[in-house]
Amino acid sequence: MNAEAAPDPAALWLCQLPGMTVPLLQQLLGTFGSAAEILAASSGALRAAGVAPALVAKFVRGAREVSQVAGGLKGLQRLGITPLPLASSTYPERLRELRQPPLVVYVQGAWPLKQRHVALLGSDVLAVEVAEAWRKLVGEVHAHVAFAAVQGDSAADGVPLGLLGVPFGLMLARQRLPQSIMRQVAEGSTTLVSTVPPNAQAASVAATGAEATITDVLLALSDALVLLPPVGPSTAPTLTSQTFGIPTFVFGTARGETLPPRVRRLLPGKAGARSLRAALGLNITGSQTVQQERLL
Repeated sequence: MNAEAAPDPAALWLCQLPGMTVPLLQQLLGTFGSAAEILAASSGALRAAGVAPALVAKFVRGAREVSQVAGGLKGLQRLGITPLPLASSTYPERLRELRQPPLVVYVQGAWPLKQRHVALLGSDVLAVEVAEAWRKLVGEVHAHVAFAAVQGDSAADGVPLGLLGVPFGLMLARQRLPQSIMRQVAEGSTTLVSTVPPNAQAASVAATGAEATITDVLLALSDALVLLPPVGPSTAPTLTSQTFGIPTFVFGTARGETLPPRVRRLLPGKAGARSLRAALGLNITGSQTVQQERLL
């Protein structure tokens, strides 16, 4: 874990405070500057900044509770889980640009990310010929590009994942993910990302939109999006990718099919590999490898 990504207990306490919202937090950061300064503010200053009286009382207890959060962080670090609170400088900058950025993002595995990522979204079942063509294209680029996918989406079958989003707490990852994935996490070749507390059960977050949130997070951390069939005329991920100016492709559709606006067709084989590398700004020759500092 990069020392620069070390979690800030005060920022984490603030983002986990019951009643805290993204607009209120952004307003407080704009007024006071940092989580530490927010916690040091007087009750009068907090009320003047728009904090409801009931929430002000919770802030007053904050100084005592931050030490408990610091103790809990040590337990998470032993599990390899790192929280990235919105109130901290460790929060990825591109996530701040989301329409609804999560108050806390939890990561397990290598962080910060170094390699460029391509987000994958698609159907549960791919036609055999499409799946084979996709594996061949991935074989052309996987040494230089990592892939990101939402858990449960078999569009990633056979693709070495560098980034995997899960809609449950990361403490459940060992129970819910294949051992092969967890080995890759331990080795640092795969990073898990979640937007719900580490002990959150899948059933308890199913109705909260956590999977839609994690999809947006993966797109914000990626440099391109590939949609696998079937593809509708307009999808929320496509709109998110366009918000960030991320090149968006569709793979495996018939040439006569209508594509969503501003989505390009990705051809199988070397032609598709060249298009994907060009979209990512990669000029690869021989055994050259490419790394990119992530936008943190």
